[in-house]
Amino acid sequence: MKKCPSCGGNVARNANTCPNCGKQFTRPVTMGCAVIVAFFFLAIIYTAICEQVKSPTSTSSRSNSDNYSGV
Repeated sequence: MKKCPSCGGNVARNANTCPNCGKQFTRPVTMGCAVIVAFFFLAIIYTAICEQVKSPTSTSSRSNSDNYSGV
């Protein structure tokens, strides 16, 4: 339980309004911002991994016949 800043009555932590005086409560924006930042961070990592998998580096462009010395 928490106290209503307007009337001092007891209010549930997840309540949107005070049951005593009807004052509406706003939720902090920080959690929403954290979710958005985390989403974009994960999207960037996912894109980087997909690009790396899509275009792997080749080990050598020369064939085995080019490496044959003829000895």
